[in-house]
Amino acid sequence: MKQKTKIIATAGPACENYEVMKELITSGVTAIRANFSHGTGKDHVKKYDIARQVAKDLNVNISLILDTKGPEIRIGKIENDGQMILKNQELNLICGFEIFKTMIGDASKVAVSYDMHLNLKVGDIVLLDDGKLKTKVTKIDNNIVTVLTQNQHFLKTNKRINLPGIEFSIPFLDDKDKNDLLFGISYGVDIVAASFVNNKQNLQELRKFLDENGGQKIQICSKIESQTGIDNIDEIIEYSDSIMVARGDLGLEVNYYQVPQYQQMIIQKCNIAKKEVIVATQMLDSMEINPLPTRAEVTDVYWATTSGADTTMLSGETASGNFPSEAVKTMYEINNQANEDFFANEKQYFEYIWNILINSNDDSKWAYDIAKDVYDKKEDYVFCLVSDYNKLKTLSKYKLYANIIAIFDSPQMHNKIGILNNVFSIKDTENEFLEISQTNKITKKLYDIFNLENKNYQIIKL
Repeated sequence: MKQKTKIIATAGPACENYEVMKELITSGVTAIRANFSHGTGKDHVKKYDIARQVAKDLNVNISLILDTKGPEIRIGKIENDGQMILKNQELNLICGFEIFKTMIGDASKVAVSYDMHLNLKVGDIVLLDDGKLKTKVTKIDNNIVTVLTQNQHFLKTNKRINLPGIEFSIPFLDDKDKNDLLFGISYGVDIVAASFVNNKQNLQELRKFLDENGGQKIQICSKIESQTGIDNIDEIIEYSDSIMVARGDLGLEVNYYQVPQYQQMIIQKCNIAKKEVIVATQMLDSMEINPLPTRAEVTDVYWATTSGADTTMLSGETASGNFPSEAVKTMYEINNQANEDFFANEKQYFEYIWNILINSNDDSKWAYDIAKDVYDKKEDYVFCLVSDYNKLKTLSKYKLYANIIAIFDSPQMHNKIGILNNVFSIKDTENEFLEISQTNKITKKLYDIFNLENKNYQIIKL
């Protein structure tokens, strides 16, 4: 069985050279993500350039993802780039963007980029540095929020603040986000992963900005990272092209023990809605420093795949870890084992695709029938002449036993499928599209590429 579950690798210093990037892509990476929470287009363009060059040399398709900063709160600069904060000490958080830009903090006070004193009350929890420093509000005096630390932590410059359960009114797209998006449009990224999407209005604003600036063909992947996002998940799915279960910030904004429940719920809803779903964050976290994963991490990746995730994602493992290639190979092997086990259980397979059919609001019985036929015949490939991309997404959701080979009538479509489960394509298939459409026979070029002698396959039009 060939690869079905796609893999996103986050680009960073660990893979910012041709040979490592080549190894990631040949090991199973189908999409490259750049995290614009740090840096600008100027900082990330080299990563994209290398990925595109490798994909061109290997004659494969790679989706490029721009992950936005999004609405966020950060602390400002700190003396010596960081200070030790002790347990049970008072720490003053000085709020205001102008203060944030100029103030140098220390062990007793730090600047904050947002007027969060307007949203907080005594007793609220404030988390700093991805939850590594937990504090509780004890006093609010104008723009100064005094908190009591619950643990000791070395706090560095520019770390993020989370306010679990607190509604705040930061603009969804600020100037940096807009400049980053303009770079992405001009460069030609395929997907924007929008951070901290909370409602459909966020997505309407983003779609409008993209469309008005030449980004009409860019797909939007909504990152679910808050309780509000969970509460509005149905409308977010409706207005998104795909969804990412961003478990890092989500686990800070909601009770961490609820994250598995929410992950499963989002996967199920996305599959029924025929939208791609990505599971992300800390999937093989220990492989940043170790060559082998923990058994808990193996189980996490395995269950994400068998639960129906289209794509699994690596973050620090490939961006800054010591073993980026090994992390990709490990994820690839776990995903493949999960898929082999899934298809080996006939009862489980048919229950899965039947559940999608009976819960769908659309007319996708045709896709169910194809999936059943392919499974019964144990076909190796389904060649799809694709004019309707949404039909391709629908077919993907029925988890075909065979690999789906998409033959597009438009060259722009090839790089859109980097997070689409079990769908692959080859470059320059416009001539094949025309010839197969006329003859309903596989061309010699495709016959040779996929070594179709003694293979079972079928051709369908979408």
